[in-house]
Amino acid sequence: MKIRKRVILLGLVLGIIISQFIMHENNKAFAASWETISQDEKSFIDTGSVDKVTGNFIGRYGHKIYSAWIKILNKGTEEDKELNKYFGKTYWYKKARVFIDCDRKEIAIKSATYFDLKESAITNGMSDVQDYNLDWDSIIPETTGEDIYTVACLSNQNIDSSTVYTNPYLYQK
Repeated sequence: MKIRKRVILLGLVLGIIISQFIMHENNKAFAASWETISQDEKSFIDTGSVDKVTGNFIGRYGHKIYSAWIKILNKGTEEDKELNKYFGKTYWYKKARVFIDCDRKEIAIKSATYFDLKESAITNGMSDVQDYNLDWDSIIPETTGEDIYTVACLSNQNIDSSTVYTNPYLYQK
């Protein structure tokens, strides 16, 4: 009887281990591929989320427009301190979905959410801005915006099909 209980217990343990392994392997497809895009190592892009988009972009017909998810850590700047006061708590990072117009070298925020140290959302995020209503800004040289542009636009143009671009620093001058 004791052997039978041990066999059953062993079978249960093995079943749990195997199911956890299967769940872990299945979740890999949904895992973010965050790569650093700033020298201070506080800004990241999910390289797996970079995707060409089509939408109702006023005056942008035929443009190469990509979307990507970015994550920017709280850097302790004055703006970050003001946001912490506004939220009534310290935010750890923000995630945003951005659109990049490769032809005009402009960027727009589609949605954004701030997270606290426990990785709980502080804000519900901006509701998704309609494509036709995005607020496009010029990408300033030597900024995180330019790093996002580099990863999203240049890595998707197949500049040299024999080169695999995996690190944004490869693009820096």
